[in-house]
Amino acid sequence: MGTAFGALAGMSLLAIVQVIVVGIAMAALLLTVSFRLVLGSMPSCPRAMATVVLATIASAAARGIAHALLGGGRLLAFVVQFLVGAAMVNRLLLADNGLRIGYGKACLVQRVYLGACRALAGRSAHPPVRSLCPSLLGPWNHHGPAKRRTSVLAPPNVRLDRQSPTGS
Repeated sequence: MGTAFGALAGMSLLAIVQVIVVGIAMAALLLTVSFRLVLGSMPSCPRAMATVVLATIASAAARGIAHALLGGGRLLAFVVQFLVGAAMVNRLLLADNGLRIGYGKACLVQRVYLGACRALAGRSAHPPVRSLCPSLLGPWNHHGPAKRRTSVLAPPNVRLDRQSPTGS
């Protein structure tokens, strides 16, 4: 009986590790694409992976400190994640000439990266995540083709082919 629970625990641990590795790889890919969109050059993938891992660890620590000191909610956590991530991008990802890109460009890279992450994960995310960037995620209260929004220009019961231009 103990070996069955051990095997189950081992399988679940393996699944968790696989999810973490795939998540880090996808995040590094999104970071390199956002870096290329903003600056025109692409950093190396191992450097982007290290940036993602270190930014995640640093932002988790900073969010814990901010939560302990300020007792904030999700918006504070999002702001802290943005600022710490931009600092890590500025510090670890270098431009083509080997110099730092500057905090302003790092903020822009981080904004594109977080927007891409939210858009990728936004379709399955809960409403508080959707409320942070609603213009990027689109409408979340869409209930299918039967509930499509009607046109505001003409009422739905007016048909253009039944109207005559003379009014009769």
